[in-house]
Amino acid sequence: MKIENLKLKILINGYFLTRPYTGFGDYTINLLKEFSQIKDEKFEFIVVSPYAIDKKIIEKFESDTVNLTIQSYPQFLGKFLGKFYFEQILIPKVARKNRCQLIHSFYPSISIFTQVKQIESIHDVIPWSLAEYQYSLPAKILRSFIKMTSRKALKVITVSNWSKSEIKKYLNLPGKKIEVIYNGLEDEFEKKVSASQKSRILRKYQIEKPYIFYIGGFDARKKIGNMMMAFKKNKDKIKHNLVLAGGVFSPQRKIYADYYLLDQQLSTLGIKNRVRLIGVVPYEDLPVLHSEAELFLSPSIMEGFNLPLLDAMASKTPVIIHAGSASKEISNNSACEIDCENVEVFADSIKQVLDDKKLQKKIVEKQYQRQKLFRWNKSAEQMLNLYGKILKE
Repeated sequence: MKIENLKLKILINGYFLTRPYTGFGDYTINLLKEFSQIKDEKFEFIVVSPYAIDKKIIEKFESDTVNLTIQSYPQFLGKFLGKFYFEQILIPKVARKNRCQLIHSFYPSISIFTQVKQIESIHDVIPWSLAEYQYSLPAKILRSFIKMTSRKALKVITVSNWSKSEIKKYLNLPGKKIEVIYNGLEDEFEKKVSASQKSRILRKYQIEKPYIFYIGGFDARKKIGNMMMAFKKNKDKIKHNLVLAGGVFSPQRKIYADYYLLDQQLSTLGIKNRVRLIGVVPYEDLPVLHSEAELFLSPSIMEGFNLPLLDAMASKTPVIIHAGSASKEISNNSACEIDCENVEVFADSIKQVLDDKKLQKKIVEKQYQRQKLFRWNKSAEQMLNLYGKILKE
């Protein structure tokens, strides 16, 4: 019997469903949501997580096509060894039990204890290319293990051409093994929001207009410290406050020094009363927070894709980004692209964009046309085509 006449069972490593407000989390949830809506009955997805998942997240994807199973690891192993046990022992166990033909880990993880075909998604190689991520011997061992096992993957999926070039360089993988499938836009950003909803959400976070917005991580590459210094140079020239959203999911102080020293920096710069931290924000609130802002800042010097950039572009909010890595690729000269490591240039650009209405309009129009190219249903369709191609081979 030909493979196309069989039901294709694909196991998805859904570890990051437990961390939904991260890049890997967004990626996992949105692709599964699209998979759940496919009409092609030849595909069946078994999603494996080590922990119970928030019901609101499960509702987004669980269906006749996509089924979730929880496979807990022994608690005495702790998080580091427990995650390794989940990836190397439990994932292959579930794949054997369900007779899966393919395992796809939505983050860098390949099991060495199975003969089932495997592919993995590697969004970037920042943990290999930036010194701050080599913070301990276990971290270095883990990076080496991932690099080694990636050679076993039939395909590596990444989210930008910039990341593809970096993967080739740092993981020493051939280009023909790496597939680029872009990320997409959240459904929430395509819904209309009423004036009352906007007011309610701004009150929820105690935000007063006008404001400048940032959402994302606080690790070393994000250059939060530079953003604070650039804002400080403008504090007496603009009436806007700065709103920061996002959180830290790791205790590693070397990587997240900007976060752990942020309160001290705000006091030293004298801008503590002008900067508001609102923490992790649910997806449904993001369109308002983006669209009601007068400017979005994305100073990160290294990104595999940059989902918040895309969200801001779709929200018709002008964006300032660092002109490098995948941010530049996704923007493609639509946003205000500058050197965010140069604090003087960064500060001047903030003032210029806020003051110049014609410039704002030009940026917004170009950004809005550009963001139309990125949709999760398109990403999912490309992924399904890749699955079919791999299984036929």
